[in-house]
Amino acid sequence: MGALSDRIIAKAERQTGCEMPYLHTLADTSGAAFARWMLAMPATTYRDKASLDAWHLARLGATVAQDCGTCVQVVVSMARKEGLAASTLQLALDDPAQLHDDAQAAFAFGQAVASQAPDVADHVARMEALFGHDVHVELAMAVATCLMFPVIKRGLGQSLSCSMVTVHMD
Repeated sequence: MGALSDRIIAKAERQTGCEMPYLHTLADTSGAAFARWMLAMPATTYRDKASLDAWHLARLGATVAQDCGTCVQVVVSMARKEGLAASTLQLALDDPAQLHDDAQAAFAFGQAVASQAPDVADHVARMEALFGHDVHVELAMAVATCLMFPVIKRGLGQSLSCSMVTVHMD
């Protein structure tokens, strides 16, 4: 799988602006593990009925709760590429309580799920009330799949020396 996996990883790194050593580890250790990881990637981008803001902000909230920076940068870069305003993302990172209600609720939902907050049931109920069942399920899937990245990095010992990074909005 060497050359093919190298091309796939290089493309992902270009698209996100971040190095992905965990993918190199997977590919170098087991082509089968890398292939199965890649099979999961379409699930990480599934969005049907959820608004762009709610979907990306739920992912951002979850990622902020789990990661020190590089995964946050990937989520921000993806959101910007899809048209989410830099000002919205910056507000979410700096002062999420100032986001409009739906956006703040989606961000808080992501954080609550990712951090196993004791009030997660309240956030679940709020998602159902604000967005309906279908969008709530979609946001739960978005949160779950975006957490694959910081978790694999942590499991491989590749986030242990992570340091806070400056998140770029461009």
